[in-house]
Amino acid sequence: MMINFNLPLFSTSIADFWRRWHISLSTWVRDYLFTPLFVSLRNMKVKGNLRLYLSLFITMTLLGLWHGAGWNYIVFFFFEGTLLVIYQYIQPKLQKSINPQGRLGQNVWLIARIVFMFHLTAIGFLIFRIQSLEQIFNMLYSVISNFKISDIKMGAVSKIIFLIWILVGLEIIQFRKNNTMIMFRWNPLARAALYFICFYLLMIYGVEGGQEFIYAQF
Repeated sequence: MMINFNLPLFSTSIADFWRRWHISLSTWVRDYLFTPLFVSLRNMKVKGNLRLYLSLFITMTLLGLWHGAGWNYIVFFFFEGTLLVIYQYIQPKLQKSINPQGRLGQNVWLIARIVFMFHLTAIGFLIFRIQSLEQIFNMLYSVISNFKISDIKMGAVSKIIFLIWILVGLEIIQFRKNNTMIMFRWNPLARAALYFICFYLLMIYGVEGGQEFIYAQF
């Protein structure tokens, strides 16, 4: 089976994100929607960057409709399409204006892009899950200027932080080695320890009872 998610939260740009996120879907959309549309617009005498921008917007809109008729999906993929268009426009300028030299400068620039893209991704996920357009403004307002966590929610946040450190550490190793299957090269004792820790945490903190898989609704 193909690798379907390739460390998407380590993406350095919106284009990089869609190369890493839901790869089976994004490659199908690229091959059977974006590319034919791009060629068709050329035959319709649409030239230059306009052809690329229209292809991106139309493709992302259709991708939103595939997820459902909800406004949140349409707004989410409009948001993603806008980011893709902006990236295509500014990316050549960024390459010319920001070209750090030396390992330290390159690492700082890499981390800055990952952190920036992570926050854009988080905003996009908020849009994806909203129930109304008004809700996204209330969420963003709360995050930016009225951020508070109740004692009950703080307990849940603490549990998530405790559980996620091992996965974050593993993903950092995968990212640095550029190999999502790096753990399968570890010696048997190291792999057994990793499996045991994950299984133990799952048994202790896992959610009991079934929940509908999110993609069942699409």
